[in-house]
Amino acid sequence: ISLGVGGGFLRGSDNTIAFVGPEASLRLTPWGKHRTPVLDLYVRGDFGFDEGDHPYVVTVGGRALLDLI
Repeated sequence: ISLGVGGGFLRGSDNTIAFVGPEASLRLTPWGKHRTPVLDLYVRGDFGFDEGDHPYVVTVGGRALLDLI
């Protein structure tokens, strides 16, 4: 299990919004041997700061990581 904090900027329609948020992910190795793929399931929340407004987004997803070398 990994916990982290991410941040960034979103620019659109002549407006720039800064955002920051936590992320929690669970990494699974299905075969547990060398060169096994890693399945990363995550949930992330982003909280924006836009001229008095505080938009937020919650994202749930997954990633597949492969060892190619």
